[in-house]
Amino acid sequence: MPESKIHTDLVTQYFETNPDRVFARSDVEHLFVEKNHEWNLPPSMTSYTFVQMLLTRTKLSELRLRSHHYSSLLRYSGEGKASPISVAIKKDDAFFSHGSAMWIHGLSGDHKKIFLNREQSVSDHLSPYFLERSPEI
Repeated sequence: MPESKIHTDLVTQYFETNPDRVFARSDVEHLFVEKNHEWNLPPSMTSYTFVQMLLTRTKLSELRLRSHHYSSLLRYSGEGKASPISVAIKKDDAFFSHGSAMWIHGLSGDHKKIFLNREQSVSDHLSPYFLERSPEI
């Protein structure tokens, strides 16, 4: 089997200089496209094999977030040492709730759970699910 010509030193260096950064799958796929030439990635490499290569040849780690109430999330971290805040805020279109923001700014001691909010889409009508569960006014 021929020796790989991938510039693993450049790949490794990239993740070593970004050890606390959290990547979503789309971020890694963007890197795959953006750095393809610079890192000398082979034309046969897919985004899936790129991720597998990163997991085996660099310190990139998978971070799997599970919830009983929401779908699971998959994130990647340069050394697997990203802070919970960095991982949480990587959720698309998310921002910290008031309680979590207070904790981040040292105004609250409750740090066991991080809560995120996301803007809801504007709707001209209420869904039947919401109507069935809304309190009487």
